[in-house]
Amino acid sequence: MVRLAEAARVHGLPTVIGAEFTGVAPTGHHAGRVVVLADGPEGYRGLARAVSYGQLAGSKGAPRHELATIAEQMNGRGWVLTGDATGVVPAALTRDGPAAAAAEVNALIDIAGRDRVLIELWDHGHPDDHHRNDALVEVARRCRVHCVMANAVTHATPADADMS
Repeated sequence: MVRLAEAARVHGLPTVIGAEFTGVAPTGHHAGRVVVLADGPEGYRGLARAVSYGQLAGSKGAPRHELATIAEQMNGRGWVLTGDATGVVPAALTRDGPAAAAAEVNALIDIAGRDRVLIELWDHGHPDDHHRNDALVEVARRCRVHCVMANAVTHATPADADMS
């Protein structure tokens, strides 16, 4: 991460470092994914601690992350994104509708703070993308949080995707 930040700085680019946490359940009903982005060096330190605590709380290959612990370690120096289709909020929207999605957002707000929760939107060209995004924007409006466009990018190039 340090090399990434240094290389970006040489080119005048900002870096945002984050982690995806799987198996978290803000409302205690259904587990899903959230993405946590660090805000500056202090946020990165908190993110690293949160990842380490989850590794220690679980077993090899099966970390156990609690949102409250993640938020405590981040100490207001990061953002919680609601995730892609398997994220806690979009999955609740698909499974149980807008009220369930809003309940998940409100649980995230209770844990991380209203100014630190962002609803993730994306468009991969699927026919339902705009309907889902419209519904998520409405949930964001009702919960008084902002949205961010994302793309679930996991590889720098298409060739990097084949890890076999």
